[in-house]
Amino acid sequence: MSKLTQNVDYSIPQITRLYGRKRPIHKILGGGEDILLWRNKIISGVTSIVVLTIWFLFEFAEYNLVTFLCHLTITVMLIIFIWTNGAKAFGWTPPNVPKILLEESTIYQGFCVMGTLPYLYEKHEEKVDYLFHKLNQKVFKIYKMFDRYVVSKIPRWPMRSKKSN
Repeated sequence: MSKLTQNVDYSIPQITRLYGRKRPIHKILGGGEDILLWRNKIISGVTSIVVLTIWFLFEFAEYNLVTFLCHLTITVMLIIFIWTNGAKAFGWTPPNVPKILLEESTIYQGFCVMGTLPYLYEKHEEKVDYLFHKLNQKVFKIYKMFDRYVVSKIPRWPMRSKKSN
């Protein structure tokens, strides 16, 4: 044997992973790895298109979140209504919609709260207003910190001016 082959170390070196993680990326990502790693191209593509569409609606079309949620809820209700009536007409299996059951004691408690809160607010109006004012100040202070340290760091697209008539 020559001297060169005697000093060669054939053992596999320990791989140091990015950020010192111990587990592989597949274990860290959990169930969403097929979408994030583009293993299922159709689901990943549809997810990307949906996210891009929602981003476009909020950023450029100046769509509001509440309006979006209301329209989404109305659309889902319409689809379930059509599916249920179509199931009766065409012999399909109807959708399994869970029923929401309210107990009588829950309804009674709701009416009691609706009846007593206005009276209690009128009786203790100054204290309630003072506490809500303090709470509003704390929330505003937290929002300002969040805006200063998080939101202001996000790069903004140039905003287009609104047309006024």
